[in-house]
Amino acid sequence: MIRKALLIFTVGLSLWGTSLTAQALGTAFTYQGRLNDTGTAANGIYDFRLLLVDDAVAGNSISGPFTNYAVA
Repeated sequence: MIRKALLIFTVGLSLWGTSLTAQALGTAFTYQGRLNDTGTAANGIYDFRLLLVDDAVAGNSISGPFTNYAVA
């Protein structure tokens, strides 16, 4: 009887712990790269146009374009 109760407790605890760790992923991401202008590191104010596509070579537009103006 004690063995059965211990087994039920262990399984229940395992399932409870799993449900606590399951979380939805956010939509934010961070991109780190380098911006060059005519072969040297960019320095100044630039306008960035962002476009999300479903393939890098022949992609279809999913979202955008969005423009961020005057980015230092």
